[in-house]
Amino acid sequence: MTHPTITPPSVEQHSSGFGIGVASPRLSWRFLTTSDNNVKGWKQTAYEIQISWPSRPIETHQVTGDASVLVPWPSEPLKSRESAQVRVRSYGTSDGQAQSGPTNWSPWTTVECGLLARDDWVAVPIASPIRQPQDTPLRPVRFRKRFHLGDRAIDRARLYITSLGVYRAFINGHQVGDQCMAPGWTSYRHRLNYQVYNVVPLLNLNGPNVIAVEVGEGWYATRLGFLGGRRQLYGDRLALLAQLEVRPQNYAPDISVITDSTWACCPSAIIKSEIYDGEIYDAREEDLSWNSPAADTNRLTSWIPAQVLPFTTATLVAPDAPPVRVTEERKPVKILQTPSGKTVIDFGQNLVGRVRIRSMDKPLGSEVTLTHAEALEYGEIGTRPLRHAKCTDKIISAGIELQDWSSQYTFHGFRYVQVDGWTDQDPPLLTNMTALVLHTDMARTGWFTCSHPMVNQLHENAWWSMRGNFLSIPTDCPQRDERLGWTGDIQIFCQSANFLYNTAGMLGDWLKDVAAEQLLE
Repeated sequence: MTHPTITPPSVEQHSSGFGIGVASPRLSWRFLTTSDNNVKGWKQTAYEIQISWPSRPIETHQVTGDASVLVPWPSEPLKSRESAQVRVRSYGTSDGQAQSGPTNWSPWTTVECGLLARDDWVAVPIASPIRQPQDTPLRPVRFRKRFHLGDRAIDRARLYITSLGVYRAFINGHQVGDQCMAPGWTSYRHRLNYQVYNVVPLLNLNGPNVIAVEVGEGWYATRLGFLGGRRQLYGDRLALLAQLEVRPQNYAPDISVITDSTWACCPSAIIKSEIYDGEIYDAREEDLSWNSPAADTNRLTSWIPAQVLPFTTATLVAPDAPPVRVTEERKPVKILQTPSGKTVIDFGQNLVGRVRIRSMDKPLGSEVTLTHAEALEYGEIGTRPLRHAKCTDKIISAGIELQDWSSQYTFHGFRYVQVDGWTDQDPPLLTNMTALVLHTDMARTGWFTCSHPMVNQLHENAWWSMRGNFLSIPTDCPQRDERLGWTGDIQIFCQSANFLYNTAGMLGDWLKDVAAEQLLE
């Protein structure tokens, strides 16, 4: 009898199984067929799960049944930080015949737990001791800590990190991970996502190391809501919570670097970064080495000790939802000159994300302004539908070349970008600017095509609309002064969304936040 091929088992609704928040994770697997593997009528009647632990014999668990979705974990629960490898194979029948031998084993999936209990967190939240005005945007804050590993080879290193705000983390000048807008938008009073990263490749065994993190407002403190909205709905201080755990080889004592009062902080060169209004970056205030061991010692004199804050009362959660990432880059299709003489880039597609400038070299103090819009009105960019949202990013030149710039803690819905401050002496916009498409990086599961081009375009429009509105949470719109998680929109679109992408992790996490907002004080 021919058997199907089994995919590597997935873990809960998690995108990878790395850094999960469940001690006894449920497992799922799928059956694949090829032209050489005709298994019509085949049905699973039993399965075996093997678990390989780092220092124990392989376990094999056999279960009778046809279940292959979210089957129970067959062994003892995992502990915080513990990992194991899992694989599965199935027994089955075809068209009522006698049970055959097993399929081949699936590839292994590695499962690793994050920090499952509050007591696993030794780090404490830190913030700048300088309080910022409550009625204005909060300027992003940078944090920094220098440490040594003592020339010991590393067995494993994990960074557990979250923020009140949204963050980017660096180790020795290299960005940690490829996530954007982390830790995402949750019900911050009740649930706060944290991320887990494998940072072994970023560490220096010999010499100094630096961990550095920048925190912006994100959804936590930015202006949100109708008719101008309100600021600091969840809190009025940007804060960081990070715990770097390094396990040397040869059973040497672990090394921990945790956020505490020994960290230093200073204002970012990003002057302002808001969800609705955009970002202002002043390159004159930049220290390009701020996140590396080679930082300018003279500039470090402006850094001050961080202030310790009380530990958050929210539950720290390892999310099932995939992270927000840059999933596509799109080049401009043409450059327009509007009736008023403005220069506008047309990217040829309504999308959600940011613009990246490959290179900008302008005199000291020169400004370049990017205004984003979805449509043209009377030949000019149509900002009227944006209502109170400015959707504008600005760069102030330091008089030296700026490379690969993009805004970091905001996003825009746009097809057109008006560029002010760009001259004929600057590099051509067609080759110097690209659009970075951002959304929660779910796995694509559904496609559609037919013989009618207009129906195909309708499907294409719905697909792009979903990508733009699935950014951390499902939203109603990605461009104007709203971008909120109204439940009515996703109630109507949910079936289509589930066809197009595997939304289980993202929507499952979001619904827990919805329940927390409705049921908890």
